[in-house]
Amino acid sequence: MGRKDRKDRKDSETAQSEARLAAAAVAERWVVVSRHPATLEFIRREMPDEFGRAHVVTGDATPTVEDVAGALVIGTIPLNLAAYAVAVYAIEFERTPQRGTDYTLDGMDAEGASIHRYAVKCESNYVWGGACPAHNWKL
Repeated sequence: MGRKDRKDRKDSETAQSEARLAAAAVAERWVVVSRHPATLEFIRREMPDEFGRAHVVTGDATPTVEDVAGALVIGTIPLNLAAYAVAVYAIEFERTPQRGTDYTLDGMDAEGASIHRYAVKCESNYVWGGACPAHNWKL
């Protein structure tokens, strides 16, 4: 594949990503995923409009492809599910969070928690044993 072909492909992928984001924003299909009460409080405080419209997957529930496909997801989900979402808003910390510790809302603030948007794309050319199922998903 030549340089021009790669640029055209990247431009096409960027346009598709932007179109998916715009479509999801218009549809206002939000999903919140977290099993941590303080994280739910943090999202509710930082993104109140989106949280108010969101389908919330919490506790021991596991998000499914149907939950996240074509949605704007806030929280932590596996990469294979994130590839189905339009975008994933992840909670990040300024410092490395302590594993196995449930933060309080004050603790999250003290550790510099913030929310950042990511777009995850499955590279089917690099999948061993078959094509990426996210490429064939129809909304």
